[in-house]
Amino acid sequence: MQLLKDISELRDILRLYTLYGYFSREDVVNRNGIKLPTIDKYNRVIQNLLDGNKVKTYISERNKYLYFKINYVDETDNPLFTIWQGKKVMISDIRFHFAIIDILSKTPRSDLINIVEKINLPDYDSNTIRLRVKSLINLGVVRSEEDGTILRYSLEESFFHNLCKESLSELDTTCAFFQNVLHIGVLGNLVRRKTALLGVNQTETFMFKHLHIAHTYDDEQLLLLFQAMHDKRWVSFEVQTALERRDLEQTTAKKHLKLRKINKFLPMRLITDHWQGRRYITGFDVTQNRYWTYRLDKIFRTTLSKELCQEYLEKSGELEVHLRKSWCVSLLGAKRRLEKLILHLKIDPKKEGYVLERLSAEGKWGSITQIDQTTFKYEIEVNDVLEMIPWLRTFTGRILSVEDTRKKTAKLMTNWQEALNMYE
Repeated sequence: MQLLKDISELRDILRLYTLYGYFSREDVVNRNGIKLPTIDKYNRVIQNLLDGNKVKTYISERNKYLYFKINYVDETDNPLFTIWQGKKVMISDIRFHFAIIDILSKTPRSDLINIVEKINLPDYDSNTIRLRVKSLINLGVVRSEEDGTILRYSLEESFFHNLCKESLSELDTTCAFFQNVLHIGVLGNLVRRKTALLGVNQTETFMFKHLHIAHTYDDEQLLLLFQAMHDKRWVSFEVQTALERRDLEQTTAKKHLKLRKINKFLPMRLITDHWQGRRYITGFDVTQNRYWTYRLDKIFRTTLSKELCQEYLEKSGELEVHLRKSWCVSLLGAKRRLEKLILHLKIDPKKEGYVLERLSAEGKWGSITQIDQTTFKYEIEVNDVLEMIPWLRTFTGRILSVEDTRKKTAKLMTNWQEALNMYE
């Protein structure tokens, strides 16, 4: 029994449908370079795993498009959690795994000989059944204990069975909230599925204004990275990069995706960019011999190393120095200097006091100085001014001028001037 193979490709295709909407097979090929038969296979998987009311198809004269139709106001659970409930199993898995579980539920502390006798399949030897039992132990379904020279097997006891109905109901309500606001929310959803099987009457108490359903695609990688942070352990993974490839018959450059191996990386912090909805893993990259940041949605096939980092606390302190003046995820390298931004805004404090409150709350360590009755100056030093541009755009119409030491905001002012010229 194993998780769906090539979950990374399924994750990429699902992200396209979720973020961009209507996509045909050809659109996915052009964007990700995945072969057509693979796309057809995963489209069938998506339609089987997800609710049929949420996965729709539209057929035009030339193409068939797949898209999601989700009403976020009515959703209390992330409908995409079901992608983690799909399993790819063989007939032999069903035959052995369910038979072993049934035997151990009736006769706990059975040894291997007893299990083989009760299964009674002459085509399979005891070694095959022993491997099946071992796989169930790795899944946490079965436990083994030594009885002299004999190994005896029993089903693992679930802590849910030790909870009363009231505690199960409180646990269900807690997970109903945190499954949509915390990282790796699928774990909370799996707990709710278990409490439902135990007879808990689930009431949908919460509604969510912002439901970031696409974050669940990264839950598997994030769980491994969190485990590495907890254990202070090195990891390796593959990171997706976009490279330009020019076709000899075309003048434009097309981007294609390529996976690059990161052999030794120490994850230390998860950073969320609330303005763009992206999440980043920051840590020390041995290959580059520097602190580096990778986008979480570009990380694939994370593997935990057995090697622990003995200098974790020291490196953690060094990372804090690099992030001290970071607006989001940009690190202050050895050859980089802080960049200063000066912003002049027109705000009427009597009528628009809420704008000043927002500037103070969201402006982090920046300073605000009143120049005259309606003019305010905002100053700040950061690692990279470019990270501030999405936030600066939210003050469009109030900005009188914006300057920075490396003139990174010049294009922003040019864009505003071009937009203004269109109305003249």
